[in-house]
Amino acid sequence: MDERGWDDIGYNFILCNDKEDQQQIYMGRGWTYIGAHCKGYNNESLGIGIAGNYTGIKSLNVFKSLIQCGIMQNYIMKNFTLIRYDPSSKAYEYYLQYLRNDTDLQYNNQASDQTVSCQ
Repeated sequence: MDERGWDDIGYNFILCNDKEDQQQIYMGRGWTYIGAHCKGYNNESLGIGIAGNYTGIKSLNVFKSLIQCGIMQNYIMKNFTLIRYDPSSKAYEYYLQYLRNDTDLQYNNQASDQTVSCQ
């Protein structure tokens, strides 16, 4: 961050475990500042980094609550598109399947199998 002259980390939010294996949401750039996570997409996207164990129901619920919060506050569109930039990551398929199958979600997620190239 300091070496590159950034004001903060590139992601808007990071999801990770704490010492008690509880999922936490850490704010990087937050809702109102443009991220620096994917060149060419920063102006029109929200960067959510996922660190650690992402395959538990706790991580899915925290992810879902962050998305719902963004929708309620009009920072995320109800018909958002979930796109990955790391094609080797298994987290994307895991979260994508969750969004497609969750009947509790009150929005129309346009999930995509698209991968973008962030340089």
